[in-house]
Amino acid sequence: PVPVQIDESDSFSYMEDLCVPDENGINSLELNDEQIADILKHFRPISEFTENDDYSCLVQLKDDEDCLKGFMILFKDGIECCLSHKERVYLVHDFLKYDLPEDLKKEIIESIKQVCTGFYQAVCEGDYLSSEPEPVYPLFCYQQPYNSSSYLPKRTAVPAHPLKEEQIPEEKRKKLIHVPVKFSECTGFQIAQYVLCKRHLMSVAEDITHNGRVYAKYPKTGGGFCYILQDQDIETDGEVPIVIDDEEKDA
Repeated sequence: PVPVQIDESDSFSYMEDLCVPDENGINSLELNDEQIADILKHFRPISEFTENDDYSCLVQLKDDEDCLKGFMILFKDGIECCLSHKERVYLVHDFLKYDLPEDLKKEIIESIKQVCTGFYQAVCEGDYLSSEPEPVYPLFCYQQPYNSSSYLPKRTAVPAHPLKEEQIPEEKRKKLIHVPVKFSECTGFQIAQYVLCKRHLMSVAEDITHNGRVYAKYPKTGGGFCYILQDQDIETDGEVPIVIDDEEKDA
């Protein structure tokens, strides 16, 4: 289940929605010293980095004003956001494959101090991850196997210093989705119970029809199952998901 207001076509769009442009026009979400220190533990020298690592990554630029200026000039369009101006940490996309002459690409690489792969493992094809990896970002991560909605999304990463709502620029906080759980205490929850969602799967055997409308079976927060109305219309049905508990479905 994915909240209907999230654009699935661009994996970076939601992060960018929470950023504000800096003086260079780069989207920025300033992390605090503890959060950046946690991220920098995962970095390694640019010499150990290859194009195979380069789908999405974090780079730390050298502490040199000319390096920063050169990087901005050559690669401004490839920067997704800045996570720390103080430590010069940027989230970038395919910087080793960027369409530039080799001499300019070399100049970019020489401006970088160290790098880090920036993504969590995004897809669980079978079971959940076997253990909780130390997260790169200061974010909690919840996952479920990709081809089934019968598993409750499970917490797979717990940050040492989580991002707080007050770190999001005030004018951007309206983009946040609120759910009545505390991530530090909740090992699994069902987001479709709380906000309108769409699902990847089409009709499945566990779906039921009630009053001529389709309800999909989902595991509930706290255990058990429920049925949630699909294709809910905000204007006629409201914004609160319409949920039937498992024990109520035959009533």
